Amino acid sequence: MILAVQFLPTLKSFLLFPLIIKFLDTAAYGAYSQIVALFGFVSVLALLGLNVAIDRFFPGERDQRRVRNDFWLITIITLGNSVILALLLYSIRDLILQLFFRTFSYGFPFLLALIALPFSNLYQLFANSFIAFGRSRALTVIVFFRNCSELLLITAILIAGMGLDAVFGMALLSVFLTLVLAWWFVVQRLPFQVPVIPPQRLRTYLTTGLPLFFAHITYWIINSSDRLIIGYFLDLRSVGIYSGLYNVANLFIALASFTFFGSLPFLSYLWNRKQKQQIAPAFRTFFNYYWLLAIPAFFGMLIVGREALLFLSNTDFTAAFAVFPVLVLSILLYAGLSFYDYILILHQKSSTVLQWTSIAAVVNLIANLLLVPRLGILGAAMATFLTSVGYSLVIYSAAQKYTPLRQDYLHIAKIILASLTMFALALFAKQFVPISSIPMLVLYIFGGMVIYAVLAYSFQIHRGIEVRYLRMVFQR
Repeated sequence: MILAVQFLPTLKSFLLFPLIIKFLDTAAYGAYSQIVALFGFVSVLALLGLNVAIDRFFPGERDQRRVRNDFWLITIITLGNSVILALLLYSIRDLILQLFFRTFSYGFPFLLALIALPFSNLYQLFANSFIAFGRSRALTVIVFFRNCSELLLITAILIAGMGLDAVFGMALLSVFLTLVLAWWFVVQRLPFQVPVIPPQRLRTYLTTGLPLFFAHITYWIINSSDRLIIGYFLDLRSVGIYSGLYNVANLFIALASFTFFGSLPFLSYLWNRKQKQQIAPAFRTFFNYYWLLAIPAFFGMLIVGREALLFLSNTDFTAAFAVFPVLVLSILLYAGLSFYDYILILHQKSSTVLQWTSIAAVVNLIANLLLVPRLGILGAAMATFLTSVGYSLVIYSAAQKYTPLRQDYLHIAKIILASLTMFALALFAKQFVPISSIPMLVLYIFGGMVIYAVLAYSFQIHRGIEVRYLRMVFQR
């Protein structure tokens, strides 16, 4: 279930990529990606980092009356922020369309995204509450319903010949229906009440959440602002190419990242229950599993990436394949090493996270502004790579001051050796049996997985202690 919750949103984004490209065009996918990126930023503004406070303070809290009151207080604050921001964006919609879309033809999809904003943010809060309370089954149901319903509805209207207006209409319908379902699950555990404002606790939530709110803004700048910069300097077609490459690169790294999902509530549970001696071993387990999956995914994408892009999209994307390995490596390193900011959150050092993410965001913006006009989307990929690596290494160093964590370098070396062997065998096979069809692509993917699994077993990469800790996370 953890894997499904982690992977389904990424899988939905990945599947929407070929659907929109095949039934519409590259520029339409660029407009879709531009709207999604922009509203990702607005969602961060509305949440104020309070969703992280739910993950940090609610697990292990024994006073359920306090939890119920504070959850609904956070919900009402988020709803109010979302409505205010939606109205503000509506008032400047023409300016936004002119600057980043260079056309007013996408005004109606933009309006539908504005209407969906409050629903989407409440859905995010409810999902955080399920994680915090260990209600993995309820979370799985709503995540499955949200992503599958949206994907099926959008597929149906694209097959019917409708355009981007209908795509966002179906997305709005899906998030509304999901919110109704999530509300039903929430009120079973936390019946609605008009909350009382507890000044001290609210101050604590904001003290923890606001630095992370600004940190999430900087995360957005690092990971998504390049779409807007590409749209400003280039065009929507370039936005579509870059976003499509990013989504394909992110797919397999997201599968590897599932070991981190639910880890902050789990670590907070250990912390709040005075089991701090278990935190370092748990961290090592998360990282060992991540590298076990992420490193072979990188080499596998190098083998099948170009052919996968050709089958999924069109020649616009294969012509820009040089961008692809840079994005894959950026996502791999960032998803792994930036996880160390959880250590700082546990020690309530959110300001340290904010400090370094702010620096990384400024560097990323400057690099994008300098490189995109000169190198196009390759410049955006290079800016992402430099920022991701630099930020990850700094956060890793900062976390060591509070909870010293040593990487198992022998473990990582074995993974790299197994991955390189798999890569060499697949590359040799391609000289004689090229990837000329989708069944052959699937055969290469599964063949590579089998070869890597055999090598991993031979090198004794998998260990029993990691199984024990990962099982504890799943049970939470």
